[in-house]
Amino acid sequence: MHKKFSYSELEDKVSEIKEELAFKIDEVNRLKSSFLSNVSHEIRTPMNVIMGFSNLLSDPRYNQDQKNFFVDEINKNSKELLRLIDNIILTAKVETGNIKFIHDILNITECHV
Repeated sequence: MHKKFSYSELEDKVSEIKEELAFKIDEVNRLKSSFLSNVSHEIRTPMNVIMGFSNLLSDPRYNQDQKNFFVDEINKNSKELLRLIDNIILTAKVETGNIKFIHDILNITECHV
């Protein structure tokens, strides 16, 4: 048998749920801000290297060896930036359920490369 709640009991329950929801929303917003701050920092670091060395390439004061170093740094940080973005996209896909992991037993000796 289901217990019948009074109007005031239902109002109390609704208020309790609203408070819980407000707390959860606050928590999600804090986590989202923290995540975005971290991601922003992680992306800006290689991006600043890429931009800085790209600007130096046109400066005639630098010799070819130095410019080759700049190009190497640009390439290295471009790959790092791409890796970061790929990981962010992959994480978002996993979190939204667009990618599913299959947990299974694998016999390594049967794998052919």
